[in-house]
Parts: sequence; C-alpha cells; structure tokens
Amino acid sequence: MKILFIATANPFIRSGGGMANYAYLKAISAVFPKQVDLALPSEEIPKNSDYNYVAIRTRTWVEKCLGIFKGSIHRYKESVSEILANNKYDLCVINGGHYAGDMVDMLHYHGCKVMVFNHNFEREFQTTAYSNPVMRYYYVKNTIKNENRSYKKAEVNCFITEEDYRLFTSVYGETNSACYVVGVFDPFSETFKDYQNKYKTFTAVISGSVNADQTVDGIRDFHDNYWELLKAIVPDCKLIFTGRNADRLYSIFPDFRDEHIEIIPNPVDINEIVSRAHIYICPINVGGGLKLRVMDGLKMGLPILTHKVSARGYEPFVDKDYFAVYKDKDSFEKGIRKLIEIVHDGVKEDLIKSDYSTIFGTQSGIDRFKSLIEKITSKHLL
Repeated sequence: MKILFIATANPFIRSGGGMANYAYLKAISAVFPKQVDLALPSEEIPKNSDYNYVAIRTRTWVEKCLGIFKGSIHRYKESVSEILANNKYDLCVINGGHYAGDMVDMLHYHGCKVMVFNHNFEREFQTTAYSNPVMRYYYVKNTIKNENRSYKKAEVNCFITEEDYRLFTSVYGETNSACYVVGVFDPFSETFKDYQNKYKTFTAVISGSVNADQTVDGIRDFHDNYWELLKAIVPDCKLIFTGRNADRLYSIFPDFRDEHIEIIPNPVDINEIVSRAHIYICPINVGGGLKLRVMDGLKMGLPILTHKVSARGYEPFVDKDYFAVYKDKDSFEKGIRKLIEIVHDGVKEDLIKSDYSTIFGTQSGIDRFKSLIEKITSKHLL
C-alpha cells in the first residue's frame, strides 16, 4: 500500500497541531514502514530526516485570490492535485476535516481512499480562534462546509474524543463513513528525563503559546477570576507562565510584573520548566478538542487543575485524586485545596507518570493505532 500523509501542521516543532500530526505520522509509519510519503510545506521540510517528502508549494497570488472566492482556506489543494497527477496512492491520511473537505472528491477521482483525523470539532475551534469578526465569519462558514463534506465522504473518520464525535453527529448528522474514537498520544514520551529542580515555594505552572487567541483568552479568565483567589489561598505561592512568546503577557497584563510571577518565553526544554512546579494549571476555557498542553503537566508527574473545557479527552484521569476540574470560583478553590493537600502529603509522581504512559505513551498509542488498522482492514474499508 502506498500512502500520502498530508501534515497540516509542522510535525517537527513543538505545538499542539505539530504534536498530533507527528503522533499520527509515527503510528501509520510503524504500521506501514517505508510506504508513506509525507506532504509538507516546502519551507518546513527538514534537511535530515527518515521520511520521503513531497513538497507543498506556496500558492501564487492568483491561486490565493481564487481560493478566497472558492472557500479554499489552505494552500494544499493545488499542490496535492499536482502530486496525484504524477504519483499513485492507495490511501491519503489527513489531519483535519476542514483541510480534507475540499480535496476528498479530487482524491477519490484519482483512486485514493481517504482517512481523516479530526483533531477537534473545527467549527467550534474556529468560532473562538479569531478576534476579527470578518475573519471569524469567513473561516467558520468555510470550515462548516469542508468539515461536513469530509465527514460525509471520507472512508474513515477518526476522532480524538467522544465529545468531538458526539458534536459531529449532532451537528452534521449521520454518515456512511466508518467512525472511530482513537484519541491521541505523545510521540515524544520515550525521551522523558527526570529533573531534580523543584522550587521550594509552592508553585503552579501554566504553559501554552501566547500567539494563540485561545491561550490568551484562557489566561485572561484566570487573571480576572482566579489569580487573586489563588494568592488568597496560598499567599506565598509562585506562578510560572511558559511557552512561545510568553513575554507578550507583560503587555497584555501589566500587573503580571509581580514578584509572585515568573514568565519564561520560548523555553529550550519546556519539560524542565514545568518540572519546577508542584501543580499544573490549564485555564483554557474556550474551543474544542483535546488540549494537549495538559500533557505537559501529567508527563512530569504533576497534579492537574484544569478548566472543564480542557478536561475533554482526559476522562480516564477525572476520577484520579491528583486531577481536579473547575468551572467557577467554588470548584477552583476546592480543587486547589485538594491538590495542596496532595502536595503536602507527597505527590506520587511515578504513579502519575505511569498512568500517563498507559494512556498517552508512545507505544500504547502505536499499539492502539495498529489495532484500529486491523479492525478497519478486516472490514475492507482500506
């Protein structure tokens, strides 16, 4: 079987989309070794890698203008058409229905079956991803069109969470496509290190890219509603913000120039930064899908306090004593006090890491994907 894997985010950089693309790429390459071509924007192709690449070129300005009118919201379609004209593929794997939707008919025309990984319910994500109302209207409108088409026409649709699958069926209706909830996994988990750098003062950490509106919105909610509450509960607490361009937070929230707050932008090793803390907080309160940043805390063995929106996809952890979910000030206080007690009694980091590896570890993810492929091929869907 010859497979075209279309990476819709750079799998070789640390980001939510990049991590998901790399996980799926790693899994499908393990199942079909030496049978996968990786389609990646030309400027993102690394010089040294084990993968066979096909380049996604930059669109001409004419193609961009036509794309705007046609509702083609990405650069892949023109290049994929050229790739298919010169290569024969049996299967195309794409992360994101809003990418797959306007290519699925073209792929079928060339005799290529389509497998889509729905990274989230993209319609929900796009609703909160753009602050500009014109951009939001345009992207949401075309996302709905393409995501619906992909969901209805692809041979296989995979979902990260049960909630995403429920949203697809409730909004877009039933489909003849084979649908599976497969989750995601950490493709880097085998490279974990143990750090001995815990701060003495009780410390919480928040990670994420400050380039993303959803991250800023979540931090704004934390700033407006929970930061003073946390300081009231733990007066001498310390809070770390880390991630891409985290220093932008100083201009967005001037009062973050506070002795209690440490902001570490663009960390070389985010695991080392996260491991300094005693608990991990995920304040993201908008959007859909699984918030991969929660994994930053779990894989370092930290107890978790997360907004209920970001608890989606972490159902196996919800009943763990080290995992707390909040939706308002009362539940936030209850969660913080519970985690403080756990920290005081001694966090069982090895237990948290073991639970994490069982559910999100690299090998468990690949094994889960192999089982999925066996199930799909037994039904002659691929």
